[in-house]
Amino acid sequence: MNLPDTLTDRQRECVEAYILCSDSEWKAAKYLGIDLKALRSNLWLSHKKGVTFNPDTYCEHAPVGFQTSHSTIQSNKDGVVQRWDRIKPILPNEKEIFEYLQKRTPVSKLKVKNPKNVDPNIQLEWTLADCHFGMLAWDKESGEDYDINIARELILDSASEVFARSGKVKETVLVLMGDNFHTDFKSNQTEKSHHSLDVDSRYPKIVLTGTETYISAIEICLQYSERVKVIVLYGNHDAQTSVNLQLMLHFYFMGVNDRVTVDLSPAKEHYNFWGSVGTIFHHGDGTKPQRVCSQLMHYIATHDVTGIKYFYAKQAHLHRESIEDINGVIYEIVPSPVAKDQYAAGANFNSKRATVATKYHKVYGDVDRYSISPHGLQMKKEMA
Repeated sequence: MNLPDTLTDRQRECVEAYILCSDSEWKAAKYLGIDLKALRSNLWLSHKKGVTFNPDTYCEHAPVGFQTSHSTIQSNKDGVVQRWDRIKPILPNEKEIFEYLQKRTPVSKLKVKNPKNVDPNIQLEWTLADCHFGMLAWDKESGEDYDINIARELILDSASEVFARSGKVKETVLVLMGDNFHTDFKSNQTEKSHHSLDVDSRYPKIVLTGTETYISAIEICLQYSERVKVIVLYGNHDAQTSVNLQLMLHFYFMGVNDRVTVDLSPAKEHYNFWGSVGTIFHHGDGTKPQRVCSQLMHYIATHDVTGIKYFYAKQAHLHRESIEDINGVIYEIVPSPVAKDQYAAGANFNSKRATVATKYHKVYGDVDRYSISPHGLQMKKEMA
């Protein structure tokens, strides 16, 4: 890189160190043994003398994907203000998110074949509840770590384990039971209670990586299922984000793989019917078990759904597991696979961590059930 002759020895030294350290200010300052503020000042002065950086952190005209901004360095009594001109990434909008998803290796290019010789009577229901993607937990505070990377690995490992146990099926219903994301806004608070949240990384990154993770989970389902139906509920943590997740999953697979169907109902509750089995799903906030069970019966009656012998109602939200019979409806609270954040640890919540999959037969109803825990997955890795 040709540097202007007008640079001082110190400015030249800072520029060369910055380039040597792969455009990292922090590494360059450490390499030179100087203060980070001193390095930035010399880089800024070098830019004023004509030095162009890559990435062009100090340029006046922002490249594609960035916008200009500035910080005030100092002002004096005469009103003269020095500015540090900088650029920063533009937060991705909905169009850019779709473009990012389209650049992934689409499912049609993966070696995902339609499984053959499966029992046409079998449907697998996988309830993935309260994943709180983007949540941050610290083991010293709550006993176990949890972040974006751990959440992604947990979801995809759970998907693989579900089908390692179940084998190939006619149809898989993947139910994202709400609180699929930990935060709904950049403010990192819940919408109604304004409860402060422990969050790993920035909101756009959480949405991008979380959506990609759920897409990958669906692609795993496709390897073992002739058809995949996706139901996306929203909870008290993600009332906006999971509505958008529903649409992003729909538009991602639309025209790419016709074996995937996303339920686009905006209602709080969703339904699934398979032969003699009828199920209602609700996140669980703002209602009571008896109301949910009554709603299932009301829906069956008003929509003239016939042949139902086995009635199920399922909710998430409480991060614990229980099953009871409410007037002939099997009511299940589905457990969450996530670790405890600071709030849960401080309140001494201590529940089973797991995600649950159930096999249904069109005639005989519930015929098998799988409970996948993070500790079981870890044990399997250690044994391998």
